[in-house]
Amino acid sequence: MSPPVEPLLVNAYSTLRTLPELTFPHQLNAQRDLSDPELEPHLAGFMGFLVRDDPEMTYTLQAVLRHVQRVRNHISFFVEESELNAMSAWAWDANAIIFLPHGIVDPSGAPLVPEGETVGMVPYPPDARLRKQRHDSQLTQLGINVNDGLPPVLGIDEVEFRSPEEIQARIAALAMVIAKATGGQHPAELAERATLSENEAAFMANPSPDEQAVIDHTWSAEALETLLWAVGVVDALNPTDVTADLDGSHLAEALENAHPVRDATEVLDQIDYLFRLHWAIRQAKLKGDEPPAGASASIVQERRYALNWLTSNAAVSWDSIDTPT
Repeated sequence: MSPPVEPLLVNAYSTLRTLPELTFPHQLNAQRDLSDPELEPHLAGFMGFLVRDDPEMTYTLQAVLRHVQRVRNHISFFVEESELNAMSAWAWDANAIIFLPHGIVDPSGAPLVPEGETVGMVPYPPDARLRKQRHDSQLTQLGINVNDGLPPVLGIDEVEFRSPEEIQARIAALAMVIAKATGGQHPAELAERATLSENEAAFMANPSPDEQAVIDHTWSAEALETLLWAVGVVDALNPTDVTADLDGSHLAEALENAHPVRDATEVLDQIDYLFRLHWAIRQAKLKGDEPPAGASASIVQERRYALNWLTSNAAVSWDSIDTPT
């Protein structure tokens, strides 16, 4: 007689704000979300585990790392092998990758890390995939080269904006450093409202900042305008070849009312479109070509920086935001 098969221990990592109910038979082991202070260090350790042996940075591994960065829910449970199909359907709905004893797999059980002969598919929400397809098509029609391998970005059920208080503090901080970089004076109340990053605090404290620091913080005007657009006090962003023209009344309005944030689908459309355009700009630069559609790399990068901060976890500092392609 064959020995009984032990239930399988499953660790699922979901990027959704709300975890779907587990509708299949299982035995819960543990569950936590970002309100648990232990989840962030756990995810950091998970990412370290993924790159512990300095592996080749394949598209799949990069996508897995990005997934882990976006995880909002971690759940661990035991499940019988007879329930794996039902678990798979749940994992697709949860936009989760699965950690099993033999490796990390997609919801269907196909390997992600380490990669096998059949490589799994890192899950993305359906609306994020449709957004990618729409912008790939739009850029192609404009004669702009696109990369089919670029992944989707956030889906509507993943995104969570920074709090109004954080947004107001960030707008005030940007206004302060821009004023110094451009030789202007900032109103005293900005200092009371602002939460400066480490880099910004060092810049503000330096009586003679170097030229590059001044240039960098001058370009922050594009990030500031993007946040003003996100909170709805700027009606539309300029074309990506036109620099920001900040209006003091917009700033005052945003500092008094940085809520509600513009509709999430509009913000996600900007994030996805700018991501793909930024890749095309960087590729053109590598080839020595003019940027597509005359787009400014600095404008696009600053807009992406602001929107990536707006939609990142509150534990991620302004100085830690990146704009990868």
